[in-house]
Amino acid sequence: MGGQERTEQSLRGFFEYLGETERRSIRFVCSDMWQAYLKVIAEQVKQAVHVLDRFHIMKKMNEAIDEVRRSEAPV
Repeated sequence: MGGQERTEQSLRGFFEYLGETERRSIRFVCSDMWQAYLKVIAEQVKQAVHVLDRFHIMKKMNEAIDEVRRSEAPV
């Protein structure tokens, strides 16, 4: 099956390995915000609730807050 690499092909291979019946039984998926993961998960297990990991959510939120702070700081 492989899967040592962090690639779209590797994740797609994992879902193919599971088979249709197992894929349809998946109710929840958790992943980071890597675009390839988002794409493949949306295609392969559309019925599942996709939960994004807290670390990446907070990282994006902190980046946005920092940007607002910088834009509002007096020069």
